[in-house]
Amino acid sequence: VRPVEYRGKTELWSLCPFHDDRNVGSFSVDSSTGNHFCWVCGAQGGLVSLLKHFGLWTQKMRSAFKGIDLTALLKGTSDRGKVQSLTPLPEALLAHIKGYRPRRYVSKGHMRHILDNMEVCYDDQHQRICFPVRSATQDLVGIQSRVAFDTSQHLRWKWYRFELGDMQKYLLEPEFLDAYEPPRSTVFYNEHQVLIPLAQGAIDCVVIVEGMGGALRVMAAGYPVLATFGTRMGAGQKQRMLNALRQSVISRHGHKVRVVLAHDGDAPGRQAALEVLFYLGMEADCVLAELPQGKDPE
Repeated sequence: VRPVEYRGKTELWSLCPFHDDRNVGSFSVDSSTGNHFCWVCGAQGGLVSLLKHFGLWTQKMRSAFKGIDLTALLKGTSDRGKVQSLTPLPEALLAHIKGYRPRRYVSKGHMRHILDNMEVCYDDQHQRICFPVRSATQDLVGIQSRVAFDTSQHLRWKWYRFELGDMQKYLLEPEFLDAYEPPRSTVFYNEHQVLIPLAQGAIDCVVIVEGMGGALRVMAAGYPVLATFGTRMGAGQKQRMLNALRQSVISRHGHKVRVVLAHDGDAPGRQAALEVLFYLGMEADCVLAELPQGKDPE
């Protein structure tokens, strides 16, 4: 393991991999661009030359990066963004819809015990399939929903705010509703069943997907799974994942947790998966699942 020093937000200093270096401070890398330079041996270049030196720039890797702006990719990984705080919601918000399975998901072959385990339910009043979102500490922090019958993109997914019926009038203050922001970029879907077991060493592999449907399918296949509520992993999600990996009993014993990046098989999904690979690659054994073009895990 090479000692590393961070100077500033993006400047990283380490031993030079291009010569027999013994002093940290001769080799620097800009983590926002991948550009590197050694003040002793003069080695310099960008991200690709660094990957080539370590034997990582294989044909498979070249194919994965085809059409990707590497500089923009690295800048994306260093973008910390705003991390929202998590505000627990009253459990009673689920009272009038809990236990009603969505027929659409049952008819599509989703296993009933998995739907029940994830509390997936149906709101008949608004004709929406509801996915309760819980933090690692089991708190209800949000509810994402999907239109049960209309598949048009602009109506397909949304977070519940004022849609939970008259129950909200009695459970939540208007000021709270006005200020509430769904924690989309902060928590993962299913993190309440994954992050703590991951840190405890009970899980040594986790699959990351974009949406809830894919998460249910991966769960049915027997793998621990997290969903990001969209293509890119948010700043808060990255930090929560890093914390779990660093605290993992497996990591502390010198091994790495395997993280399978099963993003959708399109250009945005491929770029998002590579961004996560750069961000988590030092802490985990990241593997890209190559889905066929246009396909997703579901």
